[in-house]
Amino acid sequence: MSDNIKDLVRMANQVADFFQAYPEEEAVPDIAQHIRDFWTAAMRREMAAHLAAGGAGLKPLALAGLQLADKDSKAA
Repeated sequence: MSDNIKDLVRMANQVADFFQAYPEEEAVPDIAQHIRDFWTAAMRREMAAHLAAGGAGLKPLALAGLQLADKDSKAA
């Protein structure tokens, strides 16, 4: 895992930690929205590739939010 991916995984897990107190049905879309609002397109592309490779190191809530953000970006 590259250092850049490690940083993105750490950041995604921190976002998920913030939303951990919310019900999952609220937290997942909020994480996805945070990713869309604050991550660059390059960061999102790199994370999409990491997700496609299995998403190692991501907490379940982070994984769910990132998958939703990735799905929404492909639908747009």
